[in-house]
Amino acid sequence: MPKLTSGITQKERLKVIQSIDMMKTTRNDHERQILKRYRDMVAREFLNVQAPALGGD
Repeated sequence: MPKLTSGITQKERLKVIQSIDMMKTTRNDHERQILKRYRDMVAREFLNVQAPALGGD
């Protein structure tokens, strides 16, 4: 299964995470849940790429 953010750099992934974190308002709870889920997926991919660079598995 391809990664959600395949084809973008770590710097771009970090920018997506930070942008979602900085959002102060959402239209409703459903939108907030979707953004949180997307942010969590991007963060997981960011960390998965970082782990080998830091000597992890």
